[in-house]
Amino acid sequence: MGGTDEVPYVSYIRTDGDGLRISTSDIDSNDLYISSEGNVGIGTRFVNSEKLTIDTRGTLNLRTLNLISNPTTLNVMSFSTGVFTDSDKWDLVSWGTVSDSDDMFSIRNANEMNVLNILQTGEVGIGNFGTSGPQSLLHVSAGTVGDAEIIIETDTDDGGSELDNPSIHLLQDGGGIQGLIALMGINNQYGINGARNNALVLQAKHTLSNNYGHLQLATNDQVRMTVEPKGNIGIGTYNPSALFEVDASGKDNKYGTHIIGGRSNVLMVENDPDLIYETPVPFGARTNFIIYNNNHYFKTKGTSDGDANLVLINERGDWTLQAQSEGDFRINNNVMPILTRTRFMISNQPGTQGYVGIGTETITDELTVDGDIRASGNICSDIWGCVGGRLSSQRYKENIQPLNDDYYRLLELEPKTFNFIETGKDGIGYIAEDLDALGLENTVVYNQEGVVEGINYDAVLVYALEIIKNQQNEIEDLKAIICSEYPKEDLCK
Repeated sequence: MGGTDEVPYVSYIRTDGDGLRISTSDIDSNDLYISSEGNVGIGTRFVNSEKLTIDTRGTLNLRTLNLISNPTTLNVMSFSTGVFTDSDKWDLVSWGTVSDSDDMFSIRNANEMNVLNILQTGEVGIGNFGTSGPQSLLHVSAGTVGDAEIIIETDTDDGGSELDNPSIHLLQDGGGIQGLIALMGINNQYGINGARNNALVLQAKHTLSNNYGHLQLATNDQVRMTVEPKGNIGIGTYNPSALFEVDASGKDNKYGTHIIGGRSNVLMVENDPDLIYETPVPFGARTNFIIYNNNHYFKTKGTSDGDANLVLINERGDWTLQAQSEGDFRINNNVMPILTRTRFMISNQPGTQGYVGIGTETITDELTVDGDIRASGNICSDIWGCVGGRLSSQRYKENIQPLNDDYYRLLELEPKTFNFIETGKDGIGYIAEDLDALGLENTVVYNQEGVVEGINYDAVLVYALEIIKNQQNEIEDLKAIICSEYPKEDLCK
C-alpha cells in the first residue's frame, strides 16, 4: 500500500510469528501489532499479556474532534472491568468550550458524576461539581446532597512514636509568614512551648522578624474575637489592653458591657468603657474580680494572708464578705475604722466553732452581741422562754385552767448580793435554787437535764400579784370591821 509524501498510508502488512504487524514506514517499525491472543501493541510488539500496550517514545496525544458547531467539546476515555455493563466504569473527560480559559479535565464515575475536576488555570475541585469547575485553587464540594468532609490522618498503625502529627501549614511570602493548624501527638514536633499532648494548636508567625501574629474570629465580615501574640484576649475589640477584655459598647445588645482584666484586676466588667482600673483597695488588698453595673458592682479580692473576699459597693456603702485564711467568716463595713469594721462574724476556732458574733470579733457564746438588741417581736429561749410582750389572747391558748399554789411561800425568799463569775460584775436578786427548794417549780427555769438554770420572773410576778390581791382582800375585811365600830373615821368616809 502507499500514499502521498504528506500523508503516508499503510505501506506494510506482514505476519510476525503468531502476530500481525502493520507499519507505515519500513519493515522494522512497530506502528501497530496484534498478537495471536488478540493483544494490541502501538509502537511496540512486546505486548506480553496486556490487552493494549503503547510505546510512544514521546508525547501521547488522545483527542476527539467535534466537527459540528457545538460550543462544548466532550472528549472521553473510558475504563471498565465489567462485561456488557457500565456499573464499574470510570471516564477520563476533557471538556472544552469556545474559550480555552475554562477548559477542564475530569474523572467521572459510573453515575456520570465528576469526582475530580482540574481547570487549565490550575484550580482543583474534589466532589460533585456537575459541569462547572472549582472556584478556588482547591475546592471541595458535595454538590446538592451529602456532607463535604476532609480527613487528614497520620500514624494509622498506632506505632507509639508521635512524630507524624497531622497538620495544615499556611505559607505566604516564601514561608516568611506562616500559619499552623496542627494536632499535637506525644512528641512536640513543632516546638511550641506549652503545647499539650493530643492538643489542637493554632498559631500565626512571621518567621523573618520572629514576630507572632494575632488569631481572630469573625462573623458578618467583622472581627469578633482576637487573641494577641502576648496572650491578651479581646471580644469586641481588636487590641485588648489586658489579659481579658470585652467591649460590647455600641453593639446591638440590650445592656452595654465592658470587661477589662489586668495585673491589678484579673477580671472587671463595667458599663463605662472609659473606666479601666479601679482605685487600689485600702490596706494592700489586691482586686481579683470586679463586676460593675451602673456604679453598683460586685468584686472579690485576695489579701496577702490568703483571705478570700467578696466586696459589694455602691455610692453609699462598701461591704466585704470575707473568708479568712484561719477559717472565720466576716462581714465588714469598710467605711468604719479598721478595729471596729467587723459587724458580723462566724467563728471557726476550736471551742467556739460555729459561734456567731455581732459587732465584735471576741466571741464567747453561741451568740455574742456588742451593743443593744431591739426586736419588734419576742426574743425567746427554749430554757428562759420569751422576753418582752407575749401573745396573751385566749385565741392563742388551750387547756386553760385555774392556777392553785401556795403563793405565800414566795415571801420566804431572801434577797442576796453577789458577783457574776464570768464578768465579775456586782448583782442583787434571788437565787433560783432557793425557789426550787421552796417547791415553787413554776417560777424556776430548768435546762434539758432538769438542772436549775434561773428564775422565771414572769411567773414570780404572777405569784406576787396573787399575794397582793389576797392582802388587799384582807385589808378590805379589816376596814369593814373598823368602820362598823368607828364610822366617823377618815378611813370609813
